[in-house]
Amino acid sequence: MQRHRTIANVLAYLVSFLIFFPILWTAITGLKLEVDAMRIPPKILFHPTIAHYAEALLASNYAHYAVNSLTIVGISLAIALTLGIPAAYSIAFYKLKQAKNFLFFILSTKFMPGVAIIVPIYILWTKFHLIDTKIGLIIMYTALSIPLVVWLMRSFFIDIPFEIVEAGLIDGLSHLQILCYIIIPLSLPGLATTAILCTVFCWNEFFFAVSLTQFSAGTLPVYMSSFMTTKGQVWASLAAVTICGMAPILIAGWIIQKGLLKGLTFGALR
Repeated sequence: MQRHRTIANVLAYLVSFLIFFPILWTAITGLKLEVDAMRIPPKILFHPTIAHYAEALLASNYAHYAVNSLTIVGISLAIALTLGIPAAYSIAFYKLKQAKNFLFFILSTKFMPGVAIIVPIYILWTKFHLIDTKIGLIIMYTALSIPLVVWLMRSFFIDIPFEIVEAGLIDGLSHLQILCYIIIPLSLPGLATTAILCTVFCWNEFFFAVSLTQFSAGTLPVYMSSFMTTKGQVWASLAAVTICGMAPILIAGWIIQKGLLKGLTFGALR
């Protein structure tokens, strides 16, 4: 038994390292000079420099795009949670006709590739003067996040006994009060999981951001694409900017890791 446990631990550490290695390699590449970053085979021994990280953090363009990402992702997440949680509550606790088909229809919007709908969306956004505006990308990200919120929160809500809702109704609470004061507090790990997954999805989204924005409302992934020049990619600077762009999400995930783990396993033993 002890031997099997040791083997399992070794395999777990090995898989974790393989998953983390691309991030580690990117961080190391950001410490190299451009000439060293482009070496083939890669140069292992080099004189590290933090110049690229300092340039990435202090550059005015980086701050502009970072603020755009925080604003757009934060507002779209708040709207998606506000609209999606009540919908998930209704689907979970009240057996709507064709509820499964309705839920599948909501989730099926995630299956469509963005390139298939970008032309009509671009024409519509142009008509309503939403190109390169924060509100335009907020609408887009909200529409992309709502199906994920409904699907995930519904799966968390159905693990809560319906008798709790009935008890709240008997005590004279409205459905909104039951949702806010009873159901959501019981589902905080699930809510944290849903929020971080939607945030990661929108934070890293590139296709719609690069298609619908330029400079004014561009996000960090759009800024990263500017390091692809006609002469090639600026690998060290791009690696430094990538790590700086990942840092807020990594820090947020590390802070709520306990709640995230609980959310991912919420109801697994019921």
